[in-house]
Amino acid sequence: EEVEARGRLTDITRGREQAAARREGLERDIKTWSGRIASAEERVGRLIERRKSAASEALAAKARPEELASEIETRSNEVETLETERKRVADQLAQKETAIREAEQAARRAANEASEARENLAGWKVKLENAEGRLEESVEIARNNFQRTPEGLLAIAEAGLDEEEMGEFSPRDAERKADELRRTRDQLGGVNMNAEE
Repeated sequence: EEVEARGRLTDITRGREQAAARREGLERDIKTWSGRIASAEERVGRLIERRKSAASEALAAKARPEELASEIETRSNEVETLETERKRVADQLAQKETAIREAEQAARRAANEASEARENLAGWKVKLENAEGRLEESVEIARNNFQRTPEGLLAIAEAGLDEEEMGEFSPRDAERKADELRRTRDQLGGVNMNAEE
């Protein structure tokens, strides 16, 4: 009976050891699988977050074309406004340039006219000086040859002419008449000298 009891004790002890070993193996398996489950849950969590993020991005991407279309329309309106303003400024600039060209042309014309007027004035001054010289010469001739002023000679000439002749009387005619009078005077002077002899 003692041997039988010892055999049974040995079997029980061996069974306990085997059970403990199996328990340790199961605990290791449980720990391993628990780690795997935790890792899987973490991966699932990350996938869920990525799915949420992807869904948000999808919604944002869906709304983006409308936002872009609105922004494009706004920019197009701004471009049209700026183009209108550019054309307006370009038209104003063209008008200013035309006005400047016209002003420059008017200034050149005025300068040319002023130059021409100065030349004409200089010409008239020369003519006036010549006329004054001829007048002085005529006065001198009248005094030397006829002992009279030009006015006196004119009175004599008018006395010897009728109205019709006066109407057709020109300065050249007056010169010819004065020459005739001088010749007549010279002839009279010669006749007087002969008479005195």
